[in-house]
Amino acid sequence: MKKLAVVFGFALLSLMMVQPSASQSTKKKFQSSNWVTACQKAASGRGQICRMSRAIRQAGGKSPLLVAAIQRDLKKRGYMLVLRLPHGLNLPAGVRLQIDKQKARRLAVLSSDRGGAFTRVNLSPKVLGTLKKGRQFTVSFSTINGQRFVIPVSLSGFTANFTRLIAQR
Repeated sequence: MKKLAVVFGFALLSLMMVQPSASQSTKKKFQSSNWVTACQKAASGRGQICRMSRAIRQAGGKSPLLVAAIQRDLKKRGYMLVLRLPHGLNLPAGVRLQIDKQKARRLAVLSSDRGGAFTRVNLSPKVLGTLKKGRQFTVSFSTINGQRFVIPVSLSGFTANFTRLIAQR
């Protein structure tokens, strides 16, 4: 449980999420940072923990609506995609992840804290290959007040940053 808390805690940036309001338009434009690879000293004091991430904001917004992070899965010795989503999700409606035109897959929300709600996907070699060759993935969800978000995440720069990430072991 402690490792899970570290994993999700690491996925947090120092930015706080803002709950979307009911008055926002359903047609939304988003701004995105580039994929960035960063490392920090491990809590144990031995080694470092590295991840690559990308933050997506609504146009004109300061706080990210979605943060996507790729990091090592310490238990399975592979990699995982961790998504930080805003508070106020309609949990029964779920979160969906779609890579390019592939079939969308439903993701369970695993935890939440003051930074938002979190879900993750273990990245098999097949899924990782799809991300490296892909153009974008889309994360979609609804809020409890009925707003639907469909957020595109560009995969431009993904492969180069993933190569840097695995070199940081």
